[in-house]
Amino acid sequence: MVELHHIYKCIEDSGAQLYLYNIGFADAATLKLNGQYAVFVDTDAVASIRGLKGDLCHECGHVATGALHQIDSPYDIVERHEYKADRWFAETFINPIDIQEAFKAGYHETWELSDWFDLPEEDIKKALHYWVECRGVNFGEVK
Repeated sequence: MVELHHIYKCIEDSGAQLYLYNIGFADAATLKLNGQYAVFVDTDAVASIRGLKGDLCHECGHVATGALHQIDSPYDIVERHEYKADRWFAETFINPIDIQEAFKAGYHETWELSDWFDLPEEDIKKALHYWVECRGVNFGEVK
């Protein structure tokens, strides 16, 4: 399970500041100004603690990789930066060892893995895609 306090520690350790603010265009966003990162979370837009955790993990990925873009950036730039943040998220919070542990415990479907990690199912799907399709991890049959 990904614990909220571990995510907050990740943000703190990165030197970023966390702000609760109605940003209006997304659940969360990361900005950099004068070398300082700021992670903004729109608590009115986040539907659940699980969603908050997923958003914060993803934003940690933006901070850790420096993958930031202007709002009006071309789509391919935005997608590259989102991919880098998602990749960091998977490598940090949903790694193959933890997935294997969940499989051994009987959690196989993405919705079950979502419960195991306490993260949004969409984030689980992205992580599995990354590990299986992009990195070639073969989880095989788990008994």
